[in-house]
Amino acid sequence: MGCILAAACMTVEPSFAQGVPAGAFVVAAPTFSGVIIPNSGVKSAGFTVTAKPAGNQSSFQPFLVYSSDGALALSSQQDCSKPTPQIGAITPVTLFACLDTQKVVRGTYVFLLTVRAPRQFNSGGTAGRATEPQDATTDCSALTGSIPETRVTVTVTVAGTGAIKTTPSSLTLNSDTLSKTFVISYVSGSASSGSVKSVVPTSTVTDEGAWMTLNADDCAGLSLDNTNVSCAVTITANPFKLIGATLNQRFTNSIKVIGSDGTSQDVVINFDYTKTVASQLFPHLADGDEWQTDFTLINTTACSVSVDLLFHADATGTLLFAPTLPITSVGGVPGIRGISIPAGGSVQFRTLGSKSTPLVTGWVEIVAPVRIDGQAIFRRHAIDGKTYEGSVPVTFPVSSFSVAYDGTSFEGATRFTAIALVNPDSGNTAKIICSDSLTGKTLFSTSNVPPNIHAQGLFTLDSNARGTAICNSTTPDGLRAQPVGALGLVALGLSAFSSLPII
Repeated sequence: MGCILAAACMTVEPSFAQGVPAGAFVVAAPTFSGVIIPNSGVKSAGFTVTAKPAGNQSSFQPFLVYSSDGALALSSQQDCSKPTPQIGAITPVTLFACLDTQKVVRGTYVFLLTVRAPRQFNSGGTAGRATEPQDATTDCSALTGSIPETRVTVTVTVAGTGAIKTTPSSLTLNSDTLSKTFVISYVSGSASSGSVKSVVPTSTVTDEGAWMTLNADDCAGLSLDNTNVSCAVTITANPFKLIGATLNQRFTNSIKVIGSDGTSQDVVINFDYTKTVASQLFPHLADGDEWQTDFTLINTTACSVSVDLLFHADATGTLLFAPTLPITSVGGVPGIRGISIPAGGSVQFRTLGSKSTPLVTGWVEIVAPVRIDGQAIFRRHAIDGKTYEGSVPVTFPVSSFSVAYDGTSFEGATRFTAIALVNPDSGNTAKIICSDSLTGKTLFSTSNVPPNIHAQGLFTLDSNARGTAICNSTTPDGLRAQPVGALGLVALGLSAFSSLPII
């Protein structure tokens, strides 16, 4: 096969083989940069990727996934006539990044290739042969994120100078640096002016993209010229969206900036999960004296999952130093690990709720590879001889929320509104302020809530006040949002109570 690009004809030694779990597979591929010149008829640039099994695997079937919006595609042929193939074990494969000249004029495009083993094979039977697992096992591995994968970045530049450019071309965030900014600027002399048509993620913001937000509203449609030369876009990562993430795992997406003249630039966004956070939780627990709590967990997926419940009692920031919680049929434990929940099934645990033991309050961390549904039910055996209950669903931390409050009277008894909060971050401190939605009057505020700590308190209300509180959580310096878990409670008199939804 002849060479159409010098870059495509160079011998490139494999240089990418990192982040692969033992016993999975090894992928070797260069970080590649190529140039396509559409006016000369050159519409593809080639690179080579190699994969091989590791550990005790005898074979596997990895494949490639890419992100391009259709302007660029992958092909196994230099003339772009065939789609990307699956890669067989050990066999090097040359792929071509192909340009659709009807969709783009010029710009820089970034492929975020993912080499993934969709099926795990175990050695068995005849030497050199492999035994496939059942399809259900394969599907469940995909669901729980246990399938190993390796990412390779491939950059292709479509030759020509556009009216806009982005600087830098990539950003890397981590659990301590959650926000960074890139700049869209005008290329002087390339045209009389340019404008930003859109600024969007190049792949759907779902599982791996839900962690990323961008403040691009002020840039879209902005005219750029010699007097208005740049526009900044801030990317913010939210590690609380990464259910099932493991320490030091990397998540990747990219932002495509499209100019009105067809200029297109991709900015690669990496997020390194360098600090664990609780992404699913119950924001309150109570046991002892008059109180008892039920925990119900529901697995709505089609696969069995393993879940941990970790109890964090007040005045303790880590499970290691937390007192145990008495669980019926389990005993006093700091947490319950390895809970197996079948597909479509549920499990329930109940605290002992003994009046002879001191009251323990706190929160519960839910560790699972998938989203878990369910609820915690708080039960009060009051001194009036009656039993009262309130419930809260599994909570996902947010930095801003609303809650109704009520200080009116009913049948001679005054209502009291309270709130329970937890800072589920393992490193950052949070400060929460709740204000009336109409007057802005502060109804509740916390001192600085340390990492993994639970806080609670009453709203300060005027007589017969009723309305909605807007609550915001930030780091103590107020410079960055800090997601928290929250639960609203309303009490009628000294005994009856109910829970309030957080919106």
